[in-house]
Amino acid sequence: FEHAASYQNPQGAQNENDPNNTTIFVGNLDPNVTDDHLRQVFGQYGELVHVKIPAGKRCGFVQFADRICAEEALRVLNGTLLGGQNVRLSWGRSPSNKQAQPDPNQWNGSGYYGYAQGYDKGFG
Repeated sequence: FEHAASYQNPQGAQNENDPNNTTIFVGNLDPNVTDDHLRQVFGQYGELVHVKIPAGKRCGFVQFADRICAEEALRVLNGTLLGGQNVRLSWGRSPSNKQAQPDPNQWNGSGYYGYAQGYDKGFG
């Protein structure tokens, strides 16, 4: 009984089991496949929020509006032929995770710049 409880560790919960995650990672993507191509294929399963293929990467991300649709697309399309390659689908990371960690260098740069501008205006 105690043993079962120790399995439920909220901190250790993997992102892919997050019931709110609707982003699918598309791996092993054919270089000729475009964003529009992904939209057509995945759009059959539900409303899409966001489709992105990072430049030069053989992968893409498809974000659904609805988790149920995303699960269905993941189940049906995993391993299917897209372009000339069989795609490998898995749960992607939700974009919200990335925004939680801003680049500190970027922040310092813009903060300092904004301050300098205000200073000039005050004495101009």
